[in-house]
Order: sequence, then structure tokens, then C-alpha cells
Amino acid sequence: MSYLSTDNFIVLLPGSFLGSDDMAPSMNYFRGVKGDLESRGCKVIEPKVSMTGSIKERAKQLDSQINDLLHLHSGSTTGKHDVHLIGHGTGGLDARCLVDLAGLRYNVLSITTVSTPHYGSPISSLYGSLGPVSRPTCESTNDLLSETDSGEYLPPLDAPSFSPALPIAAKTRHREHLVHEAPFSHTLPFVAQGMDDITPDHMASFNARHKDVLGIKYFSVAAKFKPRFNHMFYASHNYIKNAGKNSKYPKAFGDNDGMVSVESAKWGKFLGVIENGTRCFGVEGKDVSHLGVVGWGHLGIEAGDSDYDTIGMFRWLVDNLARNVEGKA
Repeated sequence: MSYLSTDNFIVLLPGSFLGSDDMAPSMNYFRGVKGDLESRGCKVIEPKVSMTGSIKERAKQLDSQINDLLHLHSGSTTGKHDVHLIGHGTGGLDARCLVDLAGLRYNVLSITTVSTPHYGSPISSLYGSLGPVSRPTCESTNDLLSETDSGEYLPPLDAPSFSPALPIAAKTRHREHLVHEAPFSHTLPFVAQGMDDITPDHMASFNARHKDVLGIKYFSVAAKFKPRFNHMFYASHNYIKNAGKNSKYPKAFGDNDGMVSVESAKWGKFLGVIENGTRCFGVEGKDVSHLGVVGWGHLGIEAGDSDYDTIGMFRWLVDNLARNVEGKA
């Protein structure tokens, strides 16, 4: 398939899961994407922001870095650039917050979000502020996380053979240790406010504050997969898939990529779901996890998405912007 490139800048906005500010200078959050798009004639910048900051803090960091990378400073004679924002995970929320900041020195033409939890991620609540949650509830939740779709029971979180969903549920942590009174940011400082911000409850407030901005085009894509029992997202996938029956936030649950449900990822014009057996985004359909979609699927155990065509998907996303925002053909 022939892909078009944009004339205006592409800004790649990282999510919080990998912590782009902690990456080595030679590493990129969007593995291989920037170089590929540049080789095709695109102008691309990729800011690095805090893993632990709130959405508002990260949006301010992005604004400052975009100004620096585009050489847009007070008194600068450089013209005002038009840019497209493409955000993965919480990077999509940072983009929505960013365009509400006063005094932007660039024009945002579009926001494209990839697996962004617009309606929250229940994982942030599960490992977040558990004060109101009783011990029996946490026990039953852990049982749910340890059960396969076929009903096969797997070892609890403290069993050495079990690979849990997230680093925050370490192998050696016993299930009752998940029940605590402290806020998420106190017990798990490496995810801190950024994870507190994306609970379904907080996202309901965020969406009320950050409406779509007139003149900006919004697009979104989602991912889903079915991990093997020893995949790093096995437990989180099962929880999001199965635990939303009586939730007041049903969009946060259902089919998902291990962190974000398909329904939660929908915002603006929805372009599709990456799933097995279909052609989405102009590339062969394949199951892909939350990290696999940006090229980090190999971090999972027997991920099944380590060979996902991340490059092809981002070419497709940029082609969509070239055709449907810039009017190229």
C-alpha cells in the first residue's frame, strides 16, 4: 500500500507506562517510528516527559519541549507551525489537556490517540486507592485475575511461576498486601499521580473539563488481544475483560489490550480496532498488547505481538492525517 506523508510536523506523545524521561537518549518510546517517518519525508519530533507526573504537568512539559524542539521562543521570528499530535496511552490525554493551555505558539491541526484511556483504566483503580475496598473484595478480585477463560485456576500472585500483569504486582507480593489504605502515589511513587489521574472516576471529571476544541480534528484507534497465561498482561487483561458487569463505568471494561479497553480508547472519529484475523490500518491484522502497539511487545512473556507491524500502523495513521486533515490525495 502507498502511504502519503504530511507536510506539517508530527509530534509523537509518549504514554506513562514506560516512562520516556527515564529512557536512554538513544532509545525511543515509539520504536523505529520517528526514523521511518522521517525517511518518508515527514518532520517528526518526539518529546520526553515524566512517567510520574499528572496529566496537567505532562501537558506543560510537552508544551515547553515542543517550543524548544520547534525553536518557538518569545520574540522568535519563526512563523507559527501547524502540528499533528499523535499520543499513545496517557499521551493522548496529555494532548487533549495541552490544547487547552493558554498561549500556545503553534497551531494544533489534529489529535490522534492510540489505546488512550479516555474513559479510564480500571487497573489504575485496582492498584490505586483501595481504602474503601474490603479484604473479601480484594480476595475475590485476585481470584478473578488468577482464573483463565476456561475456568482453570492459576497460582496466586506470590507463586514463583506466576507472571502478573504489571510490575506493581510483583511476584513476591502476597495477595493481602494489595489491600492498603494509602493512596496510589504514596505506595507506588514510580507511577504516582499519572496513574491516579486515569481512574474511571477521575476521567469522568477530566472529560467534563476538556471538551474537543473547535477546529481540531480528533481520531482514535484501539487494540485488543488474548494473552497466554504467562504474559505480563495476562492478569490485567482478564480483570478488564471480566470485572465490569456491575460497574458504573462500563466503557472502561471489556475487550482490551491489557491496560485499556476498546470502548475506553474511542474518541472523536474512531478508525478501528487492531485484532486477530482482520486487516486494520492497512496492515495485516494481529493481536497486539498495549506495549506491542508502539513496538515493545517483546517485553511480554511469549507476547505474541513482538513482531507486530508498528511501523506500518503509524504510516497508516500519518496517511490518514495527510488525506483527511491536509487534504492530500
